[in-house]
Parts: sequence; structure tokens; C-alpha cells
Amino acid sequence: MTKTREKKKISFPMIARYNYAIRYFVEQGLEQTYVMQPRMTKRTMELGAKYAPDMVCTPFKTILGSMIESLEAGADTLLMSMGYCRLGYYGELAEQILRDLGYSFGYVNFAEYTTGKNKDYLKALKKLCPDISPNKTVEGSIGGIVMAPLLVALYLFAVSRIWHYQVSYPAAVVCGIGSAFAGQLGDLSMSFVKRRCGIKDFGKLLPGHGGILDRFDSILFAAPLCELLLLLIPAIR
Repeated sequence: MTKTREKKKISFPMIARYNYAIRYFVEQGLEQTYVMQPRMTKRTMELGAKYAPDMVCTPFKTILGSMIESLEAGADTLLMSMGYCRLGYYGELAEQILRDLGYSFGYVNFAEYTTGKNKDYLKALKKLCPDISPNKTVEGSIGGIVMAPLLVALYLFAVSRIWHYQVSYPAAVVCGIGSAFAGQLGDLSMSFVKRRCGIKDFGKLLPGHGGILDRFDSILFAAPLCELLLLLIPAIR
């Protein structure tokens, strides 16, 4: 019997209305539980000011207070992006303060991606959407994005040589990269649909291949985008 993975209780500090967008992503995309902390009040500011260093700015204190209220509301994992002012190490400082206060929680600091810790960030993102499509790696995605424009450019080169059309290689690169992103999005979207519906394959016509739709899921997303890009920036004249 497969053991059901316990859902994380994720929260993000109350910053404008970003919480609603992040909540949708966490619940609908990651299928985890999102903890919405109370709206910021005088207490939020007082909590942050109490535990934050005096020299830090007011936004940091409100964010720290909001994180404390998230943990009080039941969150076990906090998300943090990069700093919102000259203090670029918001995430590291907030985490240290909270741990010194005795809180136990998981912490995802996106600022690590922009502070020279790319290897650590890639370790956390080693699998691209693991719950949706476990076999898709970051390396595979990058490889597809790199190869797509090269193949489009190679095709246009052949067209220019055989039929003597004028071609635009910059347009080929844009079209290739856009199509690669759209194709992967289509593949992941269909995987998400199957997971939500509790099915392994869309059909039985192609055993082991996920059904006919699995052969076209990337094209369903990539083809319309490619057509739009070619209308905007023609690659062949």
C-alpha cells in the first residue's frame, strides 16, 4: 500500500496581495495546504519591532511579524523571496531570528538563487515538478530549450539553401525558445490533468505511451504560440 505523503502547510509573509497568487499556486499547482495568516495589524508591527534589530527598516519588521503570525496560525513551511530594499539578505536574517526564537519550520529562501548559491538552489529544484512528472529533470528541460532554437535555425538554413528564401535567424531563436517552453508546459499540464483525475494513461490505443493525447500534448501548446510568433516576427520571407 502506497504511503500518502503528508501535505505541507505553507505560508508567505503578507505583502500587498501577493498571498492570493501564491496561495493559488501552492494549492492548485503543488497541491499543498496554504496557511493564510491574519491581516497586518498593529500587533504584526509590534512583533516584528520586538525581535528585529533596531537598525533594519520598517518593511523588514512587518514581514518578520507576519512570519511569526504565519507560524502561530499553523504553518510549518515558510517561503521567502529576495530582499525588498538595500537589505538584500532579508531571508537569511528573518530565518535566523525565527530559529533563535525557538520556532521549528521548513524554509525555502528564493534569494539563494541570486546570492551566488546556484548549486544549492538547483539541488532543491533537481526535479522539475516532481509530483506531476517525476522523470523530467532540470537538465532535460534546459537541453530542450537549447536544442529547439538550434534545430529551427538548421531547418531555416536548409530552406534558404534549397528554396532560396530569406530567413531571419533571430526570429528562429525566439520561436524555438518560445516553442520549447510552451511544449514543456503542455506536457506538464497534461500530466497534471492525469494526476488530478487519478489515471495513468489517456487511452489504451498506444500501450506504454500514455495514449494518443500524450503524443500531442506539447504540440497543443507549442503550435499556437509558434504561429503567433511567426506572425509577429516572420522567420521566412
